[in-house]
Amino acid sequence: PLYVESFSKYPGYMGTMVVKGSAELTETVGYESVAQFLTFSLMGADKDCSANAVLTQNNSCGIHVHIGNCSVAADVAGHYYNLVTGTTDPWKDIIYTAAS
Repeated sequence: PLYVESFSKYPGYMGTMVVKGSAELTETVGYESVAQFLTFSLMGADKDCSANAVLTQNNSCGIHVHIGNCSVAADVAGHYYNLVTGTTDPWKDIIYTAAS
C-alpha cells in the first residue's frame, strides 16, 4: 500500500482552504484484472462538495493521484493510471463528499 500522511496545497493554489488528513492507496490483482482502492479521511475540505452538489467544473470535488512531482507546478502531470490498458481516465469521476 501507498500511505499519504499529509497533504500540501496544489502549486499555485491561492484559496484559503487548508486540507489535512490521510489516504491509503492499495491494489488487488485478480485473474484478469487489477483494481485500485483509495481510502481517505479529509478535514478542511470544501463543504460545497456535499452529496447533493451540482458539479459544473472539471475535477470539481475531485480526489486523484497525479504523475510527477506535485510540489512544483511545472512537474505536475496528468492523473496516474495505466495508459496502455486504460483508454479513459478512471479518476475523472472520482469525487469526495464533505460532511456538513
